[in-house]
Amino acid sequence: MTGPSEFSDRDRHSAAKLLVRCLENEGVRVVFGLPGEENLH
Repeated sequence: MTGPSEFSDRDRHSAAKLLVRCLENEGVRVVFGLPGEENLH
């Protein structure tokens, strides 16, 4: 299993774009998030 440190910044950027594209294709217009320790990086 690969951990987060094994992915390059380019891979993360591509994954983020893919996620946004998938959400757009499904008609999602708004995404909510809650700040927390999981996303402090």
